[in-house]
Amino acid sequence: TRQITLPPRKDRPSIPAIGAGISAGIIMGMANLTYSAEVGDELAEKVLNSTLDTAKAKKRLEGGLTGSTLATTFVDMIDIVPSSTLWFVPTNFRSALDVLDYQQSLGGG
Repeated sequence: TRQITLPPRKDRPSIPAIGAGISAGIIMGMANLTYSAEVGDELAEKVLNSTLDTAKAKKRLEGGLTGSTLATTFVDMIDIVPSSTLWFVPTNFRSALDVLDYQQSLGGG
């Protein structure tokens, strides 16, 4: 039998870092779908309009985002990070996070 040797721990990304990256992508995607009309993302709006009940889908997405501790923590962290650090985040996704932040400050959708 062959034994697989992994590189030292310091040379590999950590599982929490990978999980945080995946979570960030999911939160940004959900926010962009939920607030696509507010931020002018026509593609996201078309994707959401292809669902059976757009209003219900948006309401469920917004409820999940505004009620999520992880989403709240993520938005709070994004507010702290300088915007130049987030060069890879498209403008419409950043705008959707701003709308999410506002909705969270109101106490939900």
